[in-house]
Amino acid sequence: MELITGVGATDHIDSQDDADFQRAITGQDNYVLNIGRKMKAELLSNNVVRVHDGSLIHQGRHVIIPEGESEEVTIEYGTQGEKRIDLIVSVYSKDTKSGIETEFLKAIKGTPSVDSPAIPSHIDGNIRAGDIYSEFPLYKVTLDGINIVSIDPLYEVLTSMAELKTMTDELNRNLEATKNNLSCLQVLECGSKIITTPDGLYVLKGDLPEGRNYVAHVINGDYNANSAKIEKVIIQDNNVVVQFVGAVNNPFRLNYVIFSVP
Repeated sequence: MELITGVGATDHIDSQDDADFQRAITGQDNYVLNIGRKMKAELLSNNVVRVHDGSLIHQGRHVIIPEGESEEVTIEYGTQGEKRIDLIVSVYSKDTKSGIETEFLKAIKGTPSVDSPAIPSHIDGNIRAGDIYSEFPLYKVTLDGINIVSIDPLYEVLTSMAELKTMTDELNRNLEATKNNLSCLQVLECGSKIITTPDGLYVLKGDLPEGRNYVAHVINGDYNANSAKIEKVIIQDNNVVVQFVGAVNNPFRLNYVIFSVP
């Protein structure tokens, strides 16, 4: 066992220690972080893509393009009459002699095709296991002839803890409101009826008591034998009316429950 966040007799903290810590928090995948311009890509010409500032996590390695800066990636020109898909990847590399680790952007050229170009493969080295090279795909670049027609992100933007807290708080509020609403529901009537409806409309229940709201859930209980499709349930004029997609001439079972809400 080794104490990482503590003073030792010798230098004892390396990049893998920090990467393990980052990966345990962010997850096992690679991510772009929700800060800056989030590595947004911009097409400058038919063979140059600019990647704007942001931060990413590549197998726990934290990599940045500083605020207000950008990097450009050159895409090899396409050919008239052919289509191609390239990748823009963030590359981790380690020099085995010096031990120096670097990260940079590069393009991986795909194989041209007249009709169906394939996404080129990339190297997903396991840095923690000792691999000295790994590629994190950021963008799929599609070329049609000499033109770049689309640049599609392949990464996930990781939600921050603050955003996650806001989302969780909102979810809890919605759940509490739903719980309160459900506690008010009263079952007015439930059951099954064998029906036909030549005109596609069926009055499931009439003369609902006034002064209350109603919710009805209706399903075809014999769908395997009769595939009559329910289009919608209408509650109006104190009636629950089921509207079907077209006429239903063969008898089938209609299962239902009607709730009353104060």
